Amino acid sequence: MYVNIGNLTEAQKCYQKALALNPDYETTLLNYAALQLLLQNKPAAKNLLQRALKINPNNNQAKAILQSI
Repeated sequence: MYVNIGNLTEAQKCYQKALALNPDYETTLLNYAALQLLLQNKPAAKNLLQRALKINPNNNQAKAILQSI
């Protein structure tokens, strides 16, 4: 929601809180990686995508994004 209204700082805080509660939630990892790419933070995005792939090595979306970085 915060991303949609342009409040990227608040979105980042929400993703951090969500991952603190459930660090292995694949969807949150992917969405947070997308936010990091919007923020031009490629190293953080790569880290999040790699974490998602450890959870689900067959996640084609994570693989494709990681290859495009």
